[in-house]
Amino acid sequence: MDKHFNYAPLFDGSNKPICLVGPPGAGKTLTIAKIAANRILHKNRVGVITTDLTRAGAIEQLSSLTRLLKIDLIEVEDPPALRDAIETHQNGEVVLIDNTGRNPFSKGDMFDLRKMISAADMEPVLVLPAGLDAQEGIDIARAFMDVGVRKMIVTKVDMTRRLGSMLSIAHETGLHLCDMSLSPKVTEGLQAVNPVTLARLLLPADVVSAVLKKSTGTA
Repeated sequence: MDKHFNYAPLFDGSNKPICLVGPPGAGKTLTIAKIAANRILHKNRVGVITTDLTRAGAIEQLSSLTRLLKIDLIEVEDPPALRDAIETHQNGEVVLIDNTGRNPFSKGDMFDLRKMISAADMEPVLVLPAGLDAQEGIDIARAFMDVGVRKMIVTKVDMTRRLGSMLSIAHETGLHLCDMSLSPKVTEGLQAVNPVTLARLLLPADVVSAVLKKSTGTA
């Protein structure tokens, strides 16, 4: 696991805004809520911005989640407005940006996304659901890498029995795995991905238990 895959924390200390990108239905909005809830539990100040103004119910879903977390939600529709919104959060806040789902094979969609990402110095992070067709997933990931993505969050792991496509995407593209979602509940945050958590996810529970007992010398 350590040799064949790359890993990176979602937050690397740079204090850049985190901009979640990906195809429609990948789970970006729920992931934003999970990250925000976790940051608040760690006593961080959080700002949430959304560019997803067209999907039916998107604003209502995110605003209801941010309202529960007592976070103001800023809605923007173009790069200048996004830049201005980010500038309002310059006082040590963790800034999270929920982006409209983009068709990775549409030149227009990806051109618009590139303009959004270039509005400010931010970290675009790809959100993909587990269980995709492996080659389709690789093609999707590479399309988003063209706009600057280098990290990936994997969602809907709890709903997937075959995780080979997730590993294929990470291995073939070189993207850094950072987190995964194992539950649809906001209160159950993301799980950091590293060689140990990935091995535990893939191996049967009895194998993991036997290895742990052997390593600790317990009967």
